[in-house]
Amino acid sequence: MESSQAHNSQITWVVVLVESGIPTLVEAYPIKEDAVTREQFLQNTMNSDYDATDVFKVKIGAESTSSV
Repeated sequence: MESSQAHNSQITWVVVLVESGIPTLVEAYPIKEDAVTREQFLQNTMNSDYDATDVFKVKIGAESTSSV
């Protein structure tokens, strides 16, 4: 059963922006390159002393997520 779930999973790339410890932005992208481009833009406009960004790979239809 697990193999059929993994086979049917769709991958979405999620960009998260955290400002001063508070998540302020979550955006989903179907294409990894688009998510990475958005993260790079956010990194250029944020205060790196207090803020952070990351891109997460999310399998829709599965229970696991991982950071890239």
